[in-house]
Amino acid sequence: MPVVPNRFFVFLLFLGCFPPMKNPAHQVGDLTVRQVEKHTYLHISYLQTEQFGRVGCNGMIAVDGREAIIFDTPVDNENAGKLIDWVEHELNKKIIGVVVTHFHTDCLGGLPAFHEKGIPSFACTKTIELAK
Repeated sequence: MPVVPNRFFVFLLFLGCFPPMKNPAHQVGDLTVRQVEKHTYLHISYLQTEQFGRVGCNGMIAVDGREAIIFDTPVDNENAGKLIDWVEHELNKKIIGVVVTHFHTDCLGGLPAFHEKGIPSFACTKTIELAK
């Protein structure tokens, strides 16, 4: 019986940790949206940093019936506008709110685009304090 190196098994174990993506990504300019479950989507925008270069920043869209809630905004207003349009026109959902999980740009950089559309935002008190 041939001997298989231990790193081969580590590699197989590593691959098994990630379920295959069920649906293809929707590319809207520099914004990527991918359905990960029946009522859940991942949105990815990119932040250019000096220390790490181009960094993917994730958020989530949860849908129920004809409504959607966004968790964390894209990194800027341009991509936030693209996400809002995509949810409203492609998913045909009304965005009833955006939840900001913390105060960094990767999670609230596009917040003004939501406010311009009259979409309310929610965050814990400490996040609001630190964002100011």
